[in-house]
Amino acid sequence: MSRIGLLGFIILLAVASCTEKPQTNSKPLNIFPEEIVIIYSGSSTCPECNNEKLPDVLNELITNFRSLGDSLNYGIRFIGVSNDVAVQPGYKHLNNVANFDEIAVGNGYLNTVLNKYFIQNSKSNLSTATPQILVLKRTYKNADGSSKSIDVFEISNEVEIQRVYGLKSIEFLSSFAKKIEF
Repeated sequence: MSRIGLLGFIILLAVASCTEKPQTNSKPLNIFPEEIVIIYSGSSTCPECNNEKLPDVLNELITNFRSLGDSLNYGIRFIGVSNDVAVQPGYKHLNNVANFDEIAVGNGYLNTVLNKYFIQNSKSNLSTATPQILVLKRTYKNADGSSKSIDVFEISNEVEIQRVYGLKSIEFLSSFAKKIEF
């Protein structure tokens, strides 16, 4: 095989391996055209974020939202973000408080998820308060309308439904999660 042929073959393998669907660890990737996104913002150094009740409250919250999602045929995405500058303390905190679908850690307030959803898009002076829950309704569309080996979707609409600050408010939100209208 010539050098160019071999190089082409290597490039083909690289491209082919990059177009495989992402692997999932334990659950199938469920894609819904509409979903409820719950984003938790916390910190490893915040006393209320380290309250022993928080994991149970977050578990109840996500259970109630999953029930709501099932009744509406919406997907549910539970995202955890930490305002810790270092990755390890933020990761450890998020791992201790809930079983998230996605996490974002590191870089403090420059963290992409934290900055976008809790600083730029917040109309409150409490934008960096922790613990905090943000509930969004998100609509997806297929990015290019084609059928490829990777399903590429883009967010076509995203609306803030609710934002709460503090453990007591998160408990209150959890108790009324099934009654929220989308």
